[in-house]
Amino acid sequence: MFGFFGKPSKKEFANLVLAQIKATGGKDGWVFMEDAFEIRRGTNRGFLGNTYAAYCQAKGEMRAKILSNYVSAMAADLDSEISLDDARPNLVTVVRERVLFAFTSLLWQLEDSEKHPTQQTETISAWFTKALVIDAPGHMQLVNEEHLQGWHITSDEAFAMGLERLRDCTVSKFSEENGVYRGTWNDDYDSSRILLPRLFDDLPLKGCPVITIPNRLTLLVAGSDDPEAIRRMLVKAEEIVRTIARPHNPAPLVIRNGKIEDFTVEPSSPIFHDVQKAVRMAPLIYYQEQKTSLEKLYEKNGKDLFVASYTLTQKDGAYGSVAVWTKGVPTLLPVADEIVFVDSALPKGSNAVAVAKWDDVVACVGDLLLDTKMFPARYYVSKFPTEEQLRLMASKSAGR
Repeated sequence: MFGFFGKPSKKEFANLVLAQIKATGGKDGWVFMEDAFEIRRGTNRGFLGNTYAAYCQAKGEMRAKILSNYVSAMAADLDSEISLDDARPNLVTVVRERVLFAFTSLLWQLEDSEKHPTQQTETISAWFTKALVIDAPGHMQLVNEEHLQGWHITSDEAFAMGLERLRDCTVSKFSEENGVYRGTWNDDYDSSRILLPRLFDDLPLKGCPVITIPNRLTLLVAGSDDPEAIRRMLVKAEEIVRTIARPHNPAPLVIRNGKIEDFTVEPSSPIFHDVQKAVRMAPLIYYQEQKTSLEKLYEKNGKDLFVASYTLTQKDGAYGSVAVWTKGVPTLLPVADEIVFVDSALPKGSNAVAVAKWDDVVACVGDLLLDTKMFPARYYVSKFPTEEQLRLMASKSAGR
C-alpha cells in the first residue's frame, strides 16, 4: 500500500478513493471508469484528474486533506433534496471557468446521458463565469436550475445570497512584492473574491485593479498604470499555470467602476506582448482539451469530422494564433487570429494557398461558417472558398 508517501498509479488512487468512501459511510454503488478516469454512481460522477494531480503533488497532511475533501463530497447524499432554509447558510457565489461546464456537457454526451443537471451560471468575462455552491460541512455541491425551481427563487436572488456569504467571510488579507499583491486566504475562495470590487479599494494601486486568477487558491493584483508590476504578475501567473495542479488560465481581468472586464492594452503599450501571450494561453489550453473530447465523441458516433487545432505562434515578439482550413475536409474550425487555407492536392510545401485574418474570413466567407454554439467557439466548414474569395481575403489581410 502506497499510503500517503509514494506516487500511486491512477488505478491505485481510484481504489483508495472508493475504499475511503466506503469507510466514511458513503452510499454503495460507486464504480471506477478507467478510460474516463472517474467514478460513477447512477447520474452522479466524480472526475479524478485534478484531485489526482493535486494529491501526487502534495505531501503528508496536505495529501490527507485533499483526499478527505474529495471523499466527503462523493460520500455525501447528493441525491436527496435540500431545502432553501438548509442551503441558505452555506450558499456561496464563486468564480469558475466557463469551460468547466462546457466540457462537463461534452462528457455527458460521451456517455449518452439524456438527463443531467443544468448548473446555475452567469458569464462575467471571456473565460470566467460565476456559479453557486452549497458549501456544507464535509462536501461542496454546485447549485443547478432544479434547486432554484424547488426553492422558488430567481437566480439573481440566489447569487445575492451567495455574494453576501462570500463577503461575510472576507477581510482584506494581501501580501505584496514589487507592486504585485497576492491574496492570502488560502480557503478555496481566493479567486472568487474578484466578485468583491470594494476589497481592492484600500490597496495602494496605481490605477484600476488588474487581476489574474491562475487557480482557485491564487488571486494576484497589480495596478493598471504600473506596467512592470503587471508584467511580473503575468510571469508569476504563467508559472503557476504550468507547475501547480488544478490550474485556471492566466488571462488578465480588470475592475473598472465596479465591473469586471477582460484586460487589454494598446499595441503601443510596453506590456502589449505580455498581455497577448497571457490572453492566448487560455484558448491554447482549452481548444486542445475540447479537441480531445470531440474526437472521442465523433469516433464513438462514427462521424467523419476533422477537429482542427489551435496553434500559438510568435514572430518578432508578438503572439498570435493559427488554424488550418483544408479543402475537401469537413472541419470544426476554432477561432484564431489567422486562418491558413490549404489545398492538399497541391505539392507539400506549396499547398497553403492563402492566409487571412479571422475578421476578413468572416467578412468575405461568413456564409460558409456554421456556428456550432460550442464553447470555446468552433465553426463547421465543408465548402472551400473560391479562388476569387481567397484572393480578396488575402488582399484585405495583407493591407492591414
